[in-house]
Amino acid sequence: MGTDLQPNPDRPFARVDEKVSPRFGLIYQPRDTVSLYASSSQSFLPRSGDQFLTLSTVQENLAPEKFTNHEVGAKWDIRRGLAATAALFRLDRTNATTPDPANPTTTINVGETRTVGVELGLTGRMTAAWQVSGGYSYQDAKLRGNGFVRLAQVPEHQMSLWNRYDFNRSFGIGVGLVHQSSQFAAIRNATNVTRLPGFTRIDAALFFNATDTLQVQANIENLFDQEYFSDAHNNNNISSGAPINGRISVRMKF
Repeated sequence: MGTDLQPNPDRPFARVDEKVSPRFGLIYQPRDTVSLYASSSQSFLPRSGDQFLTLSTVQENLAPEKFTNHEVGAKWDIRRGLAATAALFRLDRTNATTPDPANPTTTINVGETRTVGVELGLTGRMTAAWQVSGGYSYQDAKLRGNGFVRLAQVPEHQMSLWNRYDFNRSFGIGVGLVHQSSQFAAIRNATNVTRLPGFTRIDAALFFNATDTLQVQANIENLFDQEYFSDAHNNNNISSGAPINGRISVRMKF
């Protein structure tokens, strides 16, 4: 990874970062239906941000953020067309920053953080007519050396589940949910406890095969018009979820 910003009249300072991002992985298959894997990777984010737009004289001399991730997992083909997955991971982040609660337009360096979590998934056909796709994740994200400080934008629990049932070759319905537990808008400390509440959103869909070549699909998001807040940039910049909305799509095969 390299960052090369040369001085010019509009940008009188610069910083150059040159890093190596190693990645390793190993897959072992003890049985035809079971795969085990382990991976390790390291990456960097320039202090100027992923769009290279926020480099300032305050941040210029700070080293890039470093991300080190270790993960182990498994995949089990329960039967043809139905698979379950599981993964355990640990993400260490050094030289981490967060919006300053006292001044959201600036960032502060918080040092080292650690996120430990698990992810579970199930995808495929339960029966010839019933398809399912679901996942659950748990994340415990804290400041290294101070377990009482929780990181922002990291809900402990997240879950999604989508079901589709085809009554016949022409007509089917779908219903699903998205759940997210509460999270802090900015890094939590003794004086900052702004919390986004958890929410559960229900979505639905209708599928209609008019002919062998013409398919019509209607999707409704947030079916019960749930009011929720999906994420935030800081304590003063919180994003609300979309209200009930729908779309219709038509696909034709030639």
